[in-house]
Amino acid sequence: MKKEIYSEGWYQRYEIEEYVDYYNNIRVAYALNYKSPIRFKTELGYQ
Repeated sequence: MKKEIYSEGWYQRYEIEEYVDYYNNIRVAYALNYKSPIRFKTELGYQ
């Protein structure tokens, strides 16, 4: 992940949290047959 320098610590935490949310929920993954984790779990019946 590209590291940026911010004068405000809260902004950096916000950026990291946004990336983690994207990585864990939105991005498509090869291991999940090019589906997002949310879509993969939904198709398996998770809520």
